[in-house]
Amino acid sequence: MEVESSEESLTYWLTAEELEAIPTAEYWNDQEREKQKEWAIESESDLKAIHYVRHQTNLEDSLLEAVNWVRDELGISLKGTGLDLAAGTCWASGLLLSRTPLGKALAVDISVHRLDIIAPMVLHQYGIEEKRVERIVGSFSTLKLPDESVDHVYMVQAYHHADSPAALIREAARVLKPGGVIIASGEHPITEEDIFRKRNRNWVKSIATLPVASSIASAMLGRKLSPPRKRFATAWDDLRSTDPLKGDREYTLEEAEHIFTSAGLTFHPQTVAAPDDDRMVKSEVNLIGVKNG
Repeated sequence: MEVESSEESLTYWLTAEELEAIPTAEYWNDQEREKQKEWAIESESDLKAIHYVRHQTNLEDSLLEAVNWVRDELGISLKGTGLDLAAGTCWASGLLLSRTPLGKALAVDISVHRLDIIAPMVLHQYGIEEKRVERIVGSFSTLKLPDESVDHVYMVQAYHHADSPAALIREAARVLKPGGVIIASGEHPITEEDIFRKRNRNWVKSIATLPVASSIASAMLGRKLSPPRKRFATAWDDLRSTDPLKGDREYTLEEAEHIFTSAGLTFHPQTVAAPDDDRMVKSEVNLIGVKNG
């Protein structure tokens, strides 16, 4: 995995070897693959990245909806220092620095070229000076920050990419000051019904591959059935599909609540208003946690 970077523009919490050891790092640092994405930009005059989060999807609206709800319902305004986890192109920091009293942001990601090449252009498009955002190459579940050192934490389409969502939220809660909030936007929890259907599909496939049933089913279908990955499996990996390249995971809202409250946070799930146009729904739920103190 080779990534070009102007070293002086970034802070590194990871060595090159540590970065390569992250299973999903190769995918998120594949610049040729990234160039094919609909939001990819190569110049500051190209507004596709902002157009994507604002007009093609509901990501920008969803994050603002969470911020406004926290302000109006909880009386908490985002100010001071924000921590942007899985920051990518830093569009979320650009948006919040331009729309809230936040003074500065720490933007953490494992994608070197997004932070180094794309993020400065996107920040400028939001009217934000680069010096207000410290761009950090690091793991978002091992934060090299002191306890209670940031005022607020936000992440977009990041919670479901964590190898361990529990470790991610524990770390975010550790570095969060009392009275601060964690906003995980761009989320799609699954339901107990989804899990039940997935379990049943695996159960039926398990039965169908037993010797007698398999012979009957194969004769009816005219082909031999392949065995399931695990028979009658109910473990995490079997109930929640994962994408080994991106690190995607599925979870229920109840599991998210347990993770947030176990980290000492008050949990506030927020259902995102559906867009009234043809934008892609990239965010259905905002997961919001408050650190009391």
